[in-house]
Amino acid sequence: MPIPKKRPKNPGRRKGDHTRLIVVTYKTIADLAGLSVRSVQDYSQRGQYDSRDLESVLQWVNARHAAAGEPLFGIPTKQETTE
Repeated sequence: MPIPKKRPKNPGRRKGDHTRLIVVTYKTIADLAGLSVRSVQDYSQRGQYDSRDLESVLQWVNARHAAAGEPLFGIPTKQETTE
């Protein structure tokens, strides 16, 4: 008599898979920061930000924008708040 196989708990997903809500690539980060893809890869490898952590990416991009006097991402400007 054959032994029945165990059914997976979630047959629609492989073990270790994650649901992707958004995809942020080095190209996306480069566009936000105004740098080349290679430059943002280098900054990530140096540990200036964690490319797998959206909060880390936004903090790094906003720090660069603040240093250049440009508007920050995720923080409304005075003009946007008065409308």
